[in-house]
Amino acid sequence: MASKTILVADDHPLIRDAFRLAIEAMYDDVQVIEACSIRDALDKMDDCMALDLILLDLRMPDAEGFSGLALIHAEQPEVPILVVSAAEAALPRAVPNVMAQSAS
Repeated sequence: MASKTILVADDHPLIRDAFRLAIEAMYDDVQVIEACSIRDALDKMDDCMALDLILLDLRMPDAEGFSGLALIHAEQPEVPILVVSAAEAALPRAVPNVMAQSAS
């Protein structure tokens, strides 16, 4: 069993691959679980014993606004979530909302 387990949830396969490669380069003993949607992430979270980190794209096809973040956080509130997004212009406005979601 890997010493670290990280879930990468992004709807773009190339982004998931890039994160997986970067994570695997940083850790010798890591399991990277990939999910292409919020539903897929929730299903994989159900199958996983313990996660150490979740990398989550805010703009997923089956999520509106911060609904994906809220669902993921509600499922495993003790797991840190790193929000990633290609919507660079929206990020400064989104940070307070993301922080509020993660605090609740």
